[in-house]
Amino acid sequence: MVVEAIASPPFGEDAWVGRTMRFGSAREGPALSITLADERSMMINLSPDTAEQDARVMKTVIRLNGNNAGVYATPVACGRIRVGDPVWVSA
Repeated sequence: MVVEAIASPPFGEDAWVGRTMRFGSAREGPALSITLADERSMMINLSPDTAEQDARVMKTVIRLNGNNAGVYATPVACGRIRVGDPVWVSA
């Protein structure tokens, strides 16, 4: 799942670890517990269009964020998530 954060610094998702991400307009809607940062593999070096490798991507992630990009999450409340639903991260 890709979530576009408004006015978030690069790798802002690191601050979400230990918090809950909620979707939709109801407090009892779908939710994820953000469990840990995602240590990236060399797969992010591959172009999704051509499968050509570009090591600059991994080198940049390592240099800027200790090899982490993205987060892992565990569902804590089920429900339907639609494109365009509001998303917020709570304590």
